[in-house]
Amino acid sequence: VRGIKITDYCDQEKVSTRERLDLFIKVCQAIQHAHQKGIIHRDIKPSNILVTLHDGVPVPMVIDFGIAKATEGRLTDATVYTQLHQFIGTPAYMSPEQAEMSGLDIDTRSDIYSLGVLLYELLTGKTPFDAKELMSRGIDAMRKTIREKEPMRPSTRLATLKGEDLTTTAKRRSSEAPKLIHLLKGDLDWIVMKCLEKDRQRRYETANGLAADLKRHLNNEPVVARPPSTAYRFQKAFRRNKLMFAAGTAVVIALVVGLGLAAAGLRQAMKERNIALAARAGEEVQRREAQQAQANEAQLRREAEVQELVARRRAYASDMNLAQQSITLNNFGRALELLNRHRPATKTEIDLRGWEWRYLWQFCQGDDLFTLCRQTDSVFSLAASLDGRWLAVGDFSGSGVSVWDLRTRQEIGRPFTGGEASSSTRVAFSPQEPLLAFSTVTREGSTVRLWNAATRSPVATLSLNAACIALAFSEDGRSLATFTTRPRATITLWSIPDGQKLGTFPMEDLSSVTGQTRFSTSPDLRFAAYAMRDGRIRIIDLSTGRERWTAQATKEFTIALTFSPDGRILASSEGYAGGTIKLWEAATGREIGRLEGHQGWVASLLFWPDGRKLASASADQTIRLWDLSDPAQARPLGLLRGHNVEVWSLALLPDQVTLVSGGKDGSVRLWDTAKPQRNQAALTLATNLLSWHFAPDGKSVTGLDREGRVTRWKGDMFQEAQRVGEIERSFPSIPDFVLLARDGLRVATGSTNGLVRVWDLDRGGPPRELSTHPMSVMPMAFLPRSEGILLQHANNSVSERSLSTGRETQVWQAPDRVRAWAVSGDERWLTAFSYSGASILRDRSARNQTNLAVNLPQASGANFSADGKQFAVVSWIGGGKVWSLDPLRELGTLRGFLMGSDSVVFSPNGDRLAAGGAGKEALKLYDSVDYQELLTLEAEGSNYQNTEFSPDGNVIGSRNGQNTLRLWRAPSWQEIAAAEAKEKAEVRRP
Repeated sequence: VRGIKITDYCDQEKVSTRERLDLFIKVCQAIQHAHQKGIIHRDIKPSNILVTLHDGVPVPMVIDFGIAKATEGRLTDATVYTQLHQFIGTPAYMSPEQAEMSGLDIDTRSDIYSLGVLLYELLTGKTPFDAKELMSRGIDAMRKTIREKEPMRPSTRLATLKGEDLTTTAKRRSSEAPKLIHLLKGDLDWIVMKCLEKDRQRRYETANGLAADLKRHLNNEPVVARPPSTAYRFQKAFRRNKLMFAAGTAVVIALVVGLGLAAAGLRQAMKERNIALAARAGEEVQRREAQQAQANEAQLRREAEVQELVARRRAYASDMNLAQQSITLNNFGRALELLNRHRPATKTEIDLRGWEWRYLWQFCQGDDLFTLCRQTDSVFSLAASLDGRWLAVGDFSGSGVSVWDLRTRQEIGRPFTGGEASSSTRVAFSPQEPLLAFSTVTREGSTVRLWNAATRSPVATLSLNAACIALAFSEDGRSLATFTTRPRATITLWSIPDGQKLGTFPMEDLSSVTGQTRFSTSPDLRFAAYAMRDGRIRIIDLSTGRERWTAQATKEFTIALTFSPDGRILASSEGYAGGTIKLWEAATGREIGRLEGHQGWVASLLFWPDGRKLASASADQTIRLWDLSDPAQARPLGLLRGHNVEVWSLALLPDQVTLVSGGKDGSVRLWDTAKPQRNQAALTLATNLLSWHFAPDGKSVTGLDREGRVTRWKGDMFQEAQRVGEIERSFPSIPDFVLLARDGLRVATGSTNGLVRVWDLDRGGPPRELSTHPMSVMPMAFLPRSEGILLQHANNSVSERSLSTGRETQVWQAPDRVRAWAVSGDERWLTAFSYSGASILRDRSARNQTNLAVNLPQASGANFSADGKQFAVVSWIGGGKVWSLDPLRELGTLRGFLMGSDSVVFSPNGDRLAAGGAGKEALKLYDSVDYQELLTLEAEGSNYQNTEFSPDGNVIGSRNGQNTLRLWRAPSWQEIAAAEAKEKAEVRRP
């Protein structure tokens, strides 16, 4: 029979206790089968029970019936015989009656004892009595131990194991030590000990009985096995220890005699008992104190988490305001850093970002077409080839030049690497062929190298006696000018491509020329201009070597200097202290114009080929485009944003539309100068509206103007106008007397004589007239769920009328001079606020109302949250308050307005509040948890009265007192994710 010992199999496969019991039950069933056939095994042990796998299922098989005994008669003549005093079986698994060797007949209950030993070993990894110890004591001591000594319960045996042995035993049973000990206590202890009873009459009668009790345990049913009674244990102990009990009897008699003497001891024992009880009570107090300490620790942990979240919210609100200030200053890198600081660090961290984060994020995104690459060094100079295919990039440290194919956006080569970083690299492409010139500094000296981009091979090397700080090709590409400093400032002309020196022009006033000197030549290389350290600009006629003119351009050195393509204009920029660009008449040195707008120093200037357009790159992280059709009246054409650091260099492709820029961070970006800026975050939609609403589906905006025309706007930013309908021109032009339904299909007008008119634009036809009390009446709100309308009357009453029957269904008294009201989305709640500060909250379903202690005079706007659980009110004197409905209590205060507020609205998901203001503070955005101010949206006009969120939460709109509707849009999270994924995919690293 193939297989392995049952104990080895269980340990090797780390079989759990339950699975071991299932396997053991099968062994019991096998033994029961043998017993039913009249056979007693008499040598049950692990080596005689092998486990083999059938279809992946372990099956135990009982083998080696070599010393089996028939219950009736002999088996065969070949049956193993026994001699007097000869052991049959293995000592560790031998039953007491087998060890007795008294001639007492051996029956099936002997096998039950051996099964108990096997179960004991399967559960604990040990036998009740160690086989080696039994054998070492001799046969008589062995027999005595098996007959008389009570083994430890399995759980007790496990608990006595040393740490490493206990851990190993537990792991072999796929458990942990404490859990395993706990599992054995109780049923399994009783079942095993019942099998190991010395008196075979107290064991299980059959192997099936043992298996059945194990099944009861596995099914959580009461087991037959129970601990032996006290009387039984006493009887057994007496039989085993007669002499001891005799001595005990004598001791009892002696104790009775000495009872009087024991009284004092009893009192001492009672005293010690009281001490023990007191100690136990102290331990209980300590336990309770420990539990309380744990509860306090948990409470402190929760409070710390709450405080941490509060601190995060405050930091978030502060950073959103700082980010908005940074965007105002064009410091988009800083703004993006502040925004990115609040991306959730983990999936479980609460995301605090809301509408304001998305709104500000879009201003930090570039107007650029794409990012070509990100160099490891700052980009100092750029040059594009004649056909616009190649772009050369020179770095700031002078350590390398890279050339890129703009069609494939791949780097095609590095003509030079490994400079000594003593001078920035200048690059220039010939205007006639793909010939690149670039300056390098090595240990051997300063050189200008010529490199063919088409063949990707060097052409020539021009040796210089000093560091080259500028170079320029002539317009015909046949000459190259280089400008060097120290020990002498010199302009040198070279013949291209042979590299022959054509002439050298030493500069005067050498003390004012430094390595930071800016230099430019006219396209024909006739004139050269350079800026000196004291702020002067000097132009030299290279044909004569004489000065043409000198002018004081700035109080400090000039940063950028360039000639227009026709050589008639010279443009210069101030030093690091300012961003002004000056235009000079190249022939006379007369200042003919100034360009203002940059908030940082201008690093690079670039003319368009016709000289009518100029681009300027600045440290303020922007590129500005200028119209120079009339230099004296130069005007800005556009602003390109996208760099998050200083912009240092510019190049124009031959299409005269695509601009290339290089940044301090090593990024190279391309721009479409003919395309308008993409950040259309704000829009003035209409200028003559009395009322407006977002459509319920969020895809359109509907407005009613002063002429009675209803218009619907659609599109991405609602710029496609469509006339919906028109009502008679005699309707009131005062907003308070005009009401537009949220779906844009109904209009109601009030009057001074009690007449209310309702137009159904969807059906058309004349208006429905509702006659009310003969006094001024104003429509407050349509009630689409109940097909009704709320009306406010001059006597401060509010009535509800059915639009189908015209009948009054409810009426109640409102506070005097109501100026703000709101109806919840489910139309259950109405709240109204008076100019004096009185206010009510009415439950329309229960027809009762409550006076609110809001204490906010001059209320001007109110609104409910989308779930109807909160409402907010704002005041003309500034600020506002937020209340909850269940329970009715004040939640927080809205602060921060310089003047007053005229409207308030919750975002669709309820996490933000927007309040309309006055002056330039058109809107303020608040966190609806702690009501901190997050963002201020500025716009022209005042009294932003009707404010709404679009249903998708992306657009906020508000109408001011001048009836102008303004919209602000934030990109959705999906749009942000798509844009960031696209930008990441477009970036190419060299």
